[in-house]
Amino acid sequence: MNKQYDPFKGNSYKNKTDTMRKSLKGVLYECGYLALSSTNVTENGVIKYPEKIGGIYIDTCTLDPIAYGKKIQRGYEWKLEHKLKLLKSIYNDIFIGTFIVREYSYNRDIAFRGVLDGKQKLSTIVGFMNNEFPDQNGKYFKDFSKESKDKFLKFMNQNFVLMSQETTDDDACQIMIDVNDTG
Repeated sequence: MNKQYDPFKGNSYKNKTDTMRKSLKGVLYECGYLALSSTNVTENGVIKYPEKIGGIYIDTCTLDPIAYGKKIQRGYEWKLEHKLKLLKSIYNDIFIGTFIVREYSYNRDIAFRGVLDGKQKLSTIVGFMNNEFPDQNGKYFKDFSKESKDKFLKFMNQNFVLMSQETTDDDACQIMIDVNDTG
């Protein structure tokens, strides 16, 4: 009997990752930033929210995740032109790529989650919402109307991948490579 080939059988990532669509507000929340509505994201911008466990505050998400015992993210390198291109894409509802976040077990000493891919985009969005730089029209986030802030936070044209605690360092790095090589 001729056995049929099934390339999907035995996929080692299937039970370790969850790919979903989220708004920018949802991505920010998953990455440890509090931006629950446009009304609390005004002059004060976006805030990081730590978890308190046993009287100690621990960052809920780090932009410097660890694999193989060392940091695997580059530093923040985007120049203003990259930041403005990202904002222009958001304004025009153009796909901005994938955010990959890995969950860590609670016994890790760095954070509960780490941003494996999307650090440049996330840092740019948070910086813009915190009024650190204006858009291409010279306008800061604080200058936006409530409707424009809501529209910005509701932007959905990106993917969000959440890796479970069971994801090994090998799997996490391979998923990052695969996403970056294939889009």
